[in-house]
Amino acid sequence: MFTKDTLAFLKELADNNNREWFKANKKRFDESVQAPALEFVREMAPRLKKISKELTADDRKVGGSLMRIYRDVRFSKDKTPYNTHVAFRFVGGAGLGCYLGIEGDKITLGSGIWHPEKEPLLSIRNAIAADGAGWAKASGIKGWELGGESLSRPPQGFDKEHPHINEIKRKDFVLFRNLKPTLASRPGFADCVAKEYEETRPLLKFLAKATGQKF
Repeated sequence: MFTKDTLAFLKELADNNNREWFKANKKRFDESVQAPALEFVREMAPRLKKISKELTADDRKVGGSLMRIYRDVRFSKDKTPYNTHVAFRFVGGAGLGCYLGIEGDKITLGSGIWHPEKEPLLSIRNAIAADGAGWAKASGIKGWELGGESLSRPPQGFDKEHPHINEIKRKDFVLFRNLKPTLASRPGFADCVAKEYEETRPLLKFLAKATGQKF
């Protein structure tokens, strides 16, 4: 699927993030990035179902699991037009799911819920407040690190003295880890990614239960 030129393209794009360069290399993008990325989505579909039947692998070019290479720069100070990574979202209800980003110098894996809506966010915070030990076990997976944003103050309705208030203040509930980028071009990459996601099932199950989602 992915090749050495996939990573080479992404590295060169980072150094030439402009429409002229991309237009001149569009065919290369189609062949070395987009085509293998969509094939990767198809390979992930049956593997994700073994983790959760609710996770979706959608191989549409637009609106599916493969995220756009084109950046939305309308409200950003950074006006560079392209993402310099190829990224994927495999999600179910409430935005619960898994993320993958391939860059020229690293692979980033993510698992959980990023920026949940108001209702599921409150449900997750309530679940953590009620079962802090369960949350600690679900999120404390060796080799993974919790990331994302947090409030500076306790959210309304929660005791600032709660023993798990720092976890309750989270706005994102995602585990991350990085892998070497060269893994992407090796045989069995989809199996490798699925095995990594499998490790995060405790977190996904906790969040699914908290938000009332099937898992």
